[in-house]
Amino acid sequence: MSNNVRRQTEKLLASLSDRTADLVDGLTAPFSEPVVRLGVTGLARAGKTVAITSLIQNLLHQGGMPLLSAMGGGRVMAVQLGEQPDLTQPRFAFEDHRDALLHKPPVWPESTASISQLRLSMRYRSGAWMRRALSPESVLHIDIVDYPGEWLLDLPLIDMDFQTWSAQVFSAAEQEPRLSLAKDWLEATSQTDHNAPFDERAAKRLHQTYADYLRQCRQFKRVKLSMLQPGALFDARRPRRLPCPHFCPTAAQTRPSAQAPQSGGGYGEAI
Repeated sequence: MSNNVRRQTEKLLASLSDRTADLVDGLTAPFSEPVVRLGVTGLARAGKTVAITSLIQNLLHQGGMPLLSAMGGGRVMAVQLGEQPDLTQPRFAFEDHRDALLHKPPVWPESTASISQLRLSMRYRSGAWMRRALSPESVLHIDIVDYPGEWLLDLPLIDMDFQTWSAQVFSAAEQEPRLSLAKDWLEATSQTDHNAPFDERAAKRLHQTYADYLRQCRQFKRVKLSMLQPGALFDARRPRRLPCPHFCPTAAQTRPSAQAPQSGGGYGEAI
């Protein structure tokens, strides 16, 4: 068989394979239950929790969403809370947030501290006549994922070395209103010899005072402070695993020098 004939045969077989796959997908689609994952993220106090709660409430009661074609056309038959799609992730506390908003007076829900998700199962009549002919009802699962926006602030760290980031953090902490909030952390930093051999207790103190400083910045009422990195430190209920358990910025004196101790390693090297 010549190379040309072989290539034509391979193309024909590939085309038949693709068409067969499309045909199978078309025949099985009416009997499948597709899943759509909807991720919702944004910075602190942006209203993510309220928006998700409102969306779920409106879908469950099929009201207030005429621009959703299936709902506006009266093709949605029922929407209900589905089984948790991933048991390793916490469930979005829809009922608690809904009750808080419906309370007299309304109570603002707690802010997002970690990833959570919830599944809605929608039973509807398809707008496609062929699909309706094969199956009068269709089911769509909607997985809504609440993602802490603070973690997005960590993305700039990808293109930044540790010392540059540390310098930026210290520069910001030396100005009000951060200066007052960073008092304990800056004091702990000034009392630590960062070129001394690594000490677990001292490192833990630096990490804890820095984490407390970030949380105070987040809860500051007068102004909204941003660029609080790393965002993983905010997840108190389910801490993310950090490469270093005592991660925090280090002062410029941690840069390697000829006088730095050679045994045990300094803080800059360890962190």
